[in-house]
Amino acid sequence: MKRPFSYIGRHSQAPQQPNDQLVEARLDFRERMKNIAFGRKAMTEAEAALFIRADDRVRETYVAIMAAVECFGSVVIEPKKTSIHIVAGSAFAGIHPQKSKLRINVRADHPIESARVRKVEQVSVRRFHNEIDLMSPDDVDGELVAWLKDAYALGAGVGA
Repeated sequence: MKRPFSYIGRHSQAPQQPNDQLVEARLDFRERMKNIAFGRKAMTEAEAALFIRADDRVRETYVAIMAAVECFGSVVIEPKKTSIHIVAGSAFAGIHPQKSKLRINVRADHPIESARVRKVEQVSVRRFHNEIDLMSPDDVDGELVAWLKDAYALGAGVGA
């Protein structure tokens, strides 16, 4: 299990230079991220670091995805250098935060037929990565949740 987000202390002096202001803004951002929780688990420092340059709606979209996948059962969040893997047995989704959108890669045993899917990559005979761009929490709808639930079942090795 991952360690919870650790607080990084604030500067005791008022910011004097633009660089200090940037550092202060990042610390404030980390504090806000520490306070955002989905389910019982707070966002880790490694997760929060991926959202430093992202718009607020990108973070909110991530929180909406996490709230949805936690309903499926036990999941493990694995922050990587530029992405976050959501794992149930094996990774079933990849999250790639960007400045103005969240790109999600949903694993499936077939290509997902939808105008929302921007790219499909066949990675093996029976595995496909379906890439979808999400612009706001409203994009985390029943259709996306159904795809994630099927991917969860595939990753966990259980029937959907």
